[in-house]
Amino acid sequence: MTSLAPLSPSRLDSLIFLNVFLDRYKRKINIIDVGCGKMFFYKLLVEKNIKGSYFGLDINNPPKIGSTVRLKVRLQKKDVLKVKTNVKYDLVVCLWVLEHIKKDLEAFNKLVEFTKENGILIVALPSIWSWPFEFGKHGYHYYSKKHFEKKINDSDLKIIRSYESGGLIGFLYMIFYNWPRYLILTFSIPIFLFTKLIVSKEVTWSSFSVKLIENTWYLYIKSPALVKLQNFIVAGIVKIDNKLKILPASYIYILNK
Repeated sequence: MTSLAPLSPSRLDSLIFLNVFLDRYKRKINIIDVGCGKMFFYKLLVEKNIKGSYFGLDINNPPKIGSTVRLKVRLQKKDVLKVKTNVKYDLVVCLWVLEHIKKDLEAFNKLVEFTKENGILIVALPSIWSWPFEFGKHGYHYYSKKHFEKKINDSDLKIIRSYESGGLIGFLYMIFYNWPRYLILTFSIPIFLFTKLIVSKEVTWSSFSVKLIENTWYLYIKSPALVKLQNFIVAGIVKIDNKLKILPASYIYILNK
């Protein structure tokens, strides 16, 4: 299995789970990936040699990726709530996206609409346990199983499989991994204010903070050896957390319409 980037324990655990699930698809299928982002799921499909068509939908411009011999690709920049189509899909995927949508219930209903009769809908969500190491800044929502499974029951979908990815050791690791970013940003506030007042009023905190972290804390990503080391450590954490199953970071639902 390919490493898409430096992986968190929850993301690696989820990747392993999805990789095994996709073994069921031997025939051609049509897929919609809602909130395709940096094409995490698309890359997994290519690696698994899935055949059919792939429609990547995102509120931002998706990366420019062409079709392959096995997979016909179409990408579109659009808000899922504004999509109007009668097309139904064999496989509907929405990975760590609903939490970024204020009207997440409306978005979930859209996913159900996209799903073909007897089709599969895969949804991945951050759990309430992931809030502390992100200060609640990952999105608008964090989910409990009880809360989200009520939405599923209201939609008359059937849960084929639910999976808890990540856990206590991964939780502690991500606190250690994420909090230095906030320390860097805290100490950089005077620099930002100086830049905005003296250099350019057009500088925004969003653009400033992203560039700062990319050029400090995330510099190690440019080193294959350091990325390999991180993922090796994360793989060990996943093995331990899969035995403990305490404080999952994410929930993955495989749903059948």
